[in-house]
Amino acid sequence: SPLLDGNGDSLYLDFRSVDEFMGGTINRLVESIDDFLSGDGLNDFIAGNFLDSGEYLVIDPAILSPDTEIYDGHDMLTKSTLSIESIALSGLDTFTALDLLNAAGQYTLSNSLKLKRLTIRVKMKAVMQASSLSNAVIVAESEPIEEIFIVEISLN
Repeated sequence: SPLLDGNGDSLYLDFRSVDEFMGGTINRLVESIDDFLSGDGLNDFIAGNFLDSGEYLVIDPAILSPDTEIYDGHDMLTKSTLSIESIALSGLDTFTALDLLNAAGQYTLSNSLKLKRLTIRVKMKAVMQASSLSNAVIVAESEPIEEIFIVEISLN
């Protein structure tokens, strides 16, 4: 249930005056966080704790979805699957600006950040084999063909 004032009306936190209510504590806390995150503090922290030696944050795609297979098709030519093997992010240690928790209105906070670059690298696997359907155009007993390839998107 919502927080109510003495008259039974909903009580909302006014972000523009919250610092007055807390005696400047919120402002000092946000300034301390900004000081830590400014310069190379945040970049060094991310590089030292989350990135591998190639400066990538490697993500297991299973944490995003239990089924990493994004295509499974079977027609009169082939039986094919396409799956995501891994996802890697680079550039997470290139922050040039970080501005957090700014009161944009009474009930709205604004945040902004800037990166020099961001690269998303997705390692994928495609598996194709001859169709096993009764109306198959090509009838063959052969091993599936597997291809591993990388899709990379860079934003600068």
